Amino acid sequence: MNFSDYKKIILFNEEMFAGKVAQFCGEFGDPFMHPKIEDFTLFSCEIFDLLKINTNAGFNRKKYLKNVAHLKDKLCIFFSIDGMTNETNNVYRVGVNTDLAFENMIYWNELGCKSRWDFIVFQHNLEDVEEVIDFAMKNKIFLILKINLRKSYRNILKITKDQYEEVRKVVMKKNYKNMQFQDYYE
Repeated sequence: MNFSDYKKIILFNEEMFAGKVAQFCGEFGDPFMHPKIEDFTLFSCEIFDLLKINTNAGFNRKKYLKNVAHLKDKLCIFFSIDGMTNETNNVYRVGVNTDLAFENMIYWNELGCKSRWDFIVFQHNLEDVEEVIDFAMKNKIFLILKINLRKSYRNILKITKDQYEEVRKVVMKKNYKNMQFQDYYE
């Protein structure tokens, strides 16, 4: 979307948006890719009580993160990284530079801002779960551990009920207080 159009729409309806939460999340793109993401962020944080941004974060965005860090009470970034290696993460997050994604997430957290790690458990990244929790604990990152509930998607498979129980045991053993676990299986 064109930033000036966005701004006009929001300002025209400002009373409707004031005090609300907004979320930027791309289904077939990434908010971090927009050349005006900083303008969108700065403006949106003036209107909304909270802006949530979901990103694969595999782009060099440290300058952007530094420029918006002062908004830490009004901005929460969800880093969608589904593997500890580029090979594993790219099964679902195709074409993402995983090393940069981790760098961005850690940098945002070091700036004292609200980092949220959104990790989806599939069969191909099941072995990463314990390491993911350890990494989140070490770096003091809030972890959202989700179970993929689709049977399959692009040949990416849902974990079995038994695998889910194994993940649940790991979560219980680690007992990480700064984590949200999607503790159900369909």
